[in-house]
Amino acid sequence: MKVLENINYAGIPDEARQLDVYIPEGPVKGSVIFFHGGGLDHGSRKAVAEYMGIVEAGYAFLSADYRLFPNVHYPAFLEDAAQAVEFVHQMAPQWGIPAELFVSGASAGAWQIMMLAMDRTYLKDDSFVKGYISESAQVFAHYGILQDRGRDGRLEIIDETAPIGYIREGLQLKPLVLLTYTDDVKCRPEENRLMYASLIKLLPENHVDYGVLEGTHLHPVRNEDRVKAYLRFMDPLA
Repeated sequence: MKVLENINYAGIPDEARQLDVYIPEGPVKGSVIFFHGGGLDHGSRKAVAEYMGIVEAGYAFLSADYRLFPNVHYPAFLEDAAQAVEFVHQMAPQWGIPAELFVSGASAGAWQIMMLAMDRTYLKDDSFVKGYISESAQVFAHYGILQDRGRDGRLEIIDETAPIGYIREGLQLKPLVLLTYTDDVKCRPEENRLMYASLIKLLPENHVDYGVLEGTHLHPVRNEDRVKAYLRFMDPLA
């Protein structure tokens, strides 16, 4: 495995906006950019040991940091995520990996990639995106944003920060998979089931999958189950 570390994607030196690239030996089947969880106020791109099975399966894996509360506020982290995705698409040929990407995230990172998929404000062109992988996203307004605005983070609100609020007739989505856990954060599986049911009911022409992993929030009982879920979605599209 070849590793490229601490790459600035914002065009300026900024430790909060860096990514690492993990490139498998031999042929590369595809590229996956990943955004970590952490409630939008903590977390690190370095915590990816559980995802290295994806690299062993032949995919380049890129893990990106983004600016966090309280240093920035909505929508800075979405702007960062979009910039990271666009940067990787542009730089991929120089790294010898496919420029068409899978865009993935866990928890807060999954909320981010769902916003990129559903709201064209940030990633205006996702024609190079092969698919989106959402691992336990909050599909209503993110609790961290509600708290930052002085509201109760337990509220389930549909506003401009809620991915589910962007479902509308005629919406054309890239392939999307929604993953949750059997013992996930309270109400998280129900949110995702509602998102899935809404998408397949209102937008039946789109490719949307749903999967449940045994375990707690972002902690599968068997890590290979997570890797298999990613590969099951990506391999037919790669």
